[in-house]
Amino acid sequence: MRTQSAMVVPLRAHGQTIGVLSFARYAPEQPAFTQDDLSLAQDLADRAALAIHNARLYREGQLLPGAQRCRHAPGRGCGHYRHHRAAPR
Repeated sequence: MRTQSAMVVPLRAHGQTIGVLSFARYAPEQPAFTQDDLSLAQDLADRAALAIHNARLYREGQLLPGAQRCRHAPGRGCGHYRHHRAAPR
């Protein structure tokens, strides 16, 4: 299989690159990726990176209980992890 078009975007959370997200098109009839595709891919990568970052904080026990009930998004995690960080010990 030959790659017809590819793009790689960084997974960045709070100024730190934690990985990359890659996309490829193999079919010759598919067009090359556009600037709109790149913008969408970066938006997805930013959201994924924030989710990974928050999952790591949760796993490390740095989120306070009840973080899912943030006033920014009632009933769901809000993505504003700073609101939920435990005080330094």
